[in-house]
Amino acid sequence: MGSLFGGGGPSGPGPEYYASLKRQEENLAKQERILAQQERDERNKIEASKRAKRYGGFQLLLSPFREDAELGLGTTLSGVPEESAT
Repeated sequence: MGSLFGGGGPSGPGPEYYASLKRQEENLAKQERILAQQERDERNKIEASKRAKRYGGFQLLLSPFREDAELGLGTTLSGVPEESAT
């Protein structure tokens, strides 16, 4: 008859339950942050690939690292431009 009058048992979940629930929520939030970062990285990688295909990088003939880029290649096999005879 003690159960009819609320006899002495635990009234609800204990503090361990709430602590484990909080840990689960923290782990879930951490996993979501990691997933979002991976998606951003993947998106950036795809965009970089598209950008590289669109612009193609430096053209070797007009590279700013060549001293005589505007002169072209020339016709000799050595790649040294021939000087025009004037």
